[in-house]
Amino acid sequence: MTPENTENPILRPAVEADVAALVALLHETFRSTWQPVLTPAAVASYLARDPARDFIEASIPEIMVAVDTGGIRGMIHWEGDFVTALHIADAGRRCGIGRRLLGFAEGAIVAAGHRQARLETDTQHRRDRFLHGAGLSRDRTLPR
Repeated sequence: MTPENTENPILRPAVEADVAALVALLHETFRSTWQPVLTPAAVASYLARDPARDFIEASIPEIMVAVDTGGIRGMIHWEGDFVTALHIADAGRRCGIGRRLLGFAEGAIVAAGHRQARLETDTQHRRDRFLHGAGLSRDRTLPR
């Protein structure tokens, strides 16, 4: 991937034609984020149930995607003031796509009358640099 492909991705609402690419994106981020910390049985259960497909199919009208010449590089979904999903493709990381998607969602959340935007991350994520760079701070850590 060349940097010019990801410098100015287009942000647009997801459409039905994006379902397969979005499911693939969620599977990709599952492999890099969750699979390494789960048992083989838990991974098999996840893959058999395919909650990624269920989530995408149910949420497609409320998803915003970042698209460049290589396809969908990221997606965000929120409800009220809570960001329920932020996924960035491996090929789109460290290119500002997550920050752009988050900024868009924050603007929509504020425009809807909320005072803050909330995002939950998991302790195995090593993305604190992204969160800090996006102007976010850790509010609290929940017990596991």
